[in-house]
Amino acid sequence: MFSTKIVTEDRLEYLRQVSKDYSFETNTEEQTKQLSQHIKALVRKERAFGISGIQFEYPYRVFGIYISEEKFEVMYNPKLLNIIDNTP
Repeated sequence: MFSTKIVTEDRLEYLRQVSKDYSFETNTEEQTKQLSQHIKALVRKERAFGISGIQFEYPYRVFGIYISEEKFEVMYNPKLLNIIDNTP
């Protein structure tokens, strides 16, 4: 259903594409739950901090991230609202 391979830098053109909004209207609650579980499993498998949909060939606005050591969140259709400080 979802890719288990991570897109690497050799496919930068793919990673740079603009992802589409995730639709809760066309995806069932079960499909959304399965996607969330898949994202969490991929992050664990890769021993990563987080992953976005585009990184596993799912070009929709979704990502999963560890909020703390114990808490993992999957976020759908995130939007950047404000940049507080952009210094490196």
